[in-house]
Amino acid sequence: LDFSGLGLTSHHGQALAELLLSNDTVTHLDLSNNDLGDPGAISLIRFLKFTTSLKSLCLRDNCVGVAGAVSLVESIADNNSLVSLTLNDWDMPFQELLGRGEENVLDMSTLGLGQVDAAAISKLIEGNMRAT
Repeated sequence: LDFSGLGLTSHHGQALAELLLSNDTVTHLDLSNNDLGDPGAISLIRFLKFTTSLKSLCLRDNCVGVAGAVSLVESIADNNSLVSLTLNDWDMPFQELLGRGEENVLDMSTLGLGQVDAAAISKLIEGNMRAT
């Protein structure tokens, strides 16, 4: 589903999460270039905890801060279907950061990651025994 650039706010995020709870076919959700902010991102947590079909979630350019990013990552750490989470300009290799992916080496040195990315990555690799 592509909902990018529609001017969605935190209120829309909550309504969207409610709608998506009854849908088990959505594999890609693009919410980029909206204004969900932390409240809108956090409202998606209920859907993200229960979905088994979603493979990628893009929240690029939504004013999601550290609190929203960490809350999202905490809520979906047990999600085995999500492969890619985009918070800023980087498609986060979600399963690899959790230690479940195929990659043995993730080079992030040239990505110019920001504070939100760092907080999310930190939370993801917290329990990853393979990360060094």
